[in-house]
Amino acid sequence: MKSLIFIFLFLLTLSFNTQDAQTQIDFEKVSKCIVPVISGKKLGSGIYVKKDIVITAYHLKTLLDLVIPLGYHSVHILCPYPMDILGETPIILKEYPLNDLIVLKIKKQKHKVKFSKRYESGQGCWIIGYGMGVKGVVHGYVYGQRRVALLIDAKVISGMSGGGVFNSEGELLGMFLGAFKTIDYLPFALSSEAIERYL
Repeated sequence: MKSLIFIFLFLLTLSFNTQDAQTQIDFEKVSKCIVPVISGKKLGSGIYVKKDIVITAYHLKTLLDLVIPLGYHSVHILCPYPMDILGETPIILKEYPLNDLIVLKIKKQKHKVKFSKRYESGQGCWIIGYGMGVKGVVHGYVYGQRRVALLIDAKVISGMSGGGVFNSEGELLGMFLGAFKTIDYLPFALSSEAIERYL
């Protein structure tokens, strides 16, 4: 009897995973709120959260080390390298280094994103960003949540940092940041709840 219950539960789980894998996201529509971000030699992604407000990962901000010689000594001054979004240098409105978030104002207006109010473990998600400088999408699953971080099970590419993590309805679950080195390189995102709090 126990073996029949286990087989039933296994088949039920398999049917849910197959159903989620077949669900598609409207890539053309949802990806309109994703923009490429260039900072020095770093490539990443950004998300339009309002018509003229873009958020991206703070770690994309590049610092230049200017060396000014003063006689026998020299002074090192770290200054930010200007970011480029769609050929424009944005204005930095807010910075949250501990949460890896930077809020930027840009003149060019695009489609703003719709925030998701809910997510659960096992839910399918899609990460949209400029991996290796090319806009693309990666499918994965929400693993769980740890404070403001949304843990994700997905294979991601360099350059996806700052990109959006979306549900099947095209709502923003979070902003992709990278991978925890301490948890077998498990990818994570800043949750949409945290993003709305910091805006």
